[in-house]
Amino acid sequence: TPLERITMPDDMNLHKIPAAYIKFASTKWLGGFIPEAKFIDLSANGTANCYVVSEEDCEYKFKATVKGNGVAALSGDTETTIAPTKARLLWAQNQTTTDPATIGYPQEYGASKADKMIITSSVTLDDEGYIHFKTGGDMPNGNVGIVATDDNDNVLWSWHLWVVKGYNPAATDINVTTKGVNTYFMDRNIGALVNYATVESPDNNTHIASRGLYYQWGRKDPFIGHQSARGYATQALLFAADGTSKKLYSCYGGDPVFAGVAAADAANSDDINDIVAWTIANPNKFVMGSGASGYQWVSTTTAVPASADAEWPKLWGNAEYSSIWDKGGVKTMYDPCPAGYRVPSTGHYIFITSHDDQASNGYGNPLKNWKFNSVEKIYDANGVATGTAETGSWSMSAPFGLHFYANGAKTASADAQDGVQDYGNPPADQETVIYFPAQGEIPYSFGCSKNGNDVIVHTNAAIANGNNCYRMKTSQDGNFYYAWTNIDWGQAQGLPVRCIRE
Repeated sequence: TPLERITMPDDMNLHKIPAAYIKFASTKWLGGFIPEAKFIDLSANGTANCYVVSEEDCEYKFKATVKGNGVAALSGDTETTIAPTKARLLWAQNQTTTDPATIGYPQEYGASKADKMIITSSVTLDDEGYIHFKTGGDMPNGNVGIVATDDNDNVLWSWHLWVVKGYNPAATDINVTTKGVNTYFMDRNIGALVNYATVESPDNNTHIASRGLYYQWGRKDPFIGHQSARGYATQALLFAADGTSKKLYSCYGGDPVFAGVAAADAANSDDINDIVAWTIANPNKFVMGSGASGYQWVSTTTAVPASADAEWPKLWGNAEYSSIWDKGGVKTMYDPCPAGYRVPSTGHYIFITSHDDQASNGYGNPLKNWKFNSVEKIYDANGVATGTAETGSWSMSAPFGLHFYANGAKTASADAQDGVQDYGNPPADQETVIYFPAQGEIPYSFGCSKNGNDVIVHTNAAIANGNNCYRMKTSQDGNFYYAWTNIDWGQAQGLPVRCIRE
């Protein structure tokens, strides 16, 4: 059959070849072949607030008419869909890969290649409500925020694009066995670009890349933290409605990519539906807590208002919560995890306490020493930090993180004495460990001090009729606890999240 000469429109994008021009795997044009472009529907297996983007030089799309996974949480969530008219990038930060030769303030990292992760001009919204975008041919790893808006550029919803070349969460999930119950954890916190435990020769940069993003409890949108081992501010790109971008600092003064806003200056309301709506419209605004707001962001008052008493604990789906050992909960449209994953309940972290229930459940109460289920010996017989962790010294200046046994648990030595430090015996399966980086937190005041040394993550559980939420924390002093006091622990604090399979 003779070839037919086709005159292509001047404005045709060769990266988006219309279906009418495609024949099988390639189309023969006069002068050669053009292969069919790679194309991936991120929402094919379910919608979410976070999508993993792993292919460079690839065209993607996802459904942008559903709020998260479409499961309402609050009584005011009468609509689980939106009708956007436009889409654009909001922010982007690529990961630093080298330590600076010259220490300065601030370090200009994170923005030089951010616009190569997602090509700005490729972000479009089609007539069926799908957002389309294309990754660069030399796509760096990093994180991106993308928004859907109305005609007046008001944000209707936003999504986090987790850009890690070749990353398939299901292929690296860790099966944690706790008292006979299997749970699949992601091998890294949301937004982390590597798993420190699997890198053959890890260094400071590996540790920084293994840190994830930060979330205020109950919110779906992430905040970037310090990306420098020395705690200096880094840069990211902030995109305007017209598609232009500028480099702004991730923290500190000047022009920050993410700004802190006092609770009273946000929605200026004590109705939880109003403040949640405000956070949706302002995904890059950190609602600061204070003594006046009870260290939380769901109202402007010192206590969660009556309108929110039975509401705000449901944001991350802990409606079934009954105790700190509960493994229940559901995924809602505010959950920050990718499709197929959700924020863990408190009970999913029992493996850290040697699969037993004898953990502390209060602020700062010590766990029995021999129960500490960590691979590293971080303190000596007198309870003093020894600095003998697997990587670097375990200190305030250079913490890396902890590995916990995932299958099996330490058991006390035969001659263990009550009240005496005992490292215990490792489980039969000594190889399967789950790593948590020491990346600290963003303070409720949106302060920009150096990231702390705590190994810490959010859970989906919150305290009804109160201001606080649970989190798992292990610290240098050997303590393990869930905390719910409002001293430094209100839900306005930004902490990492580690997802589990639904």
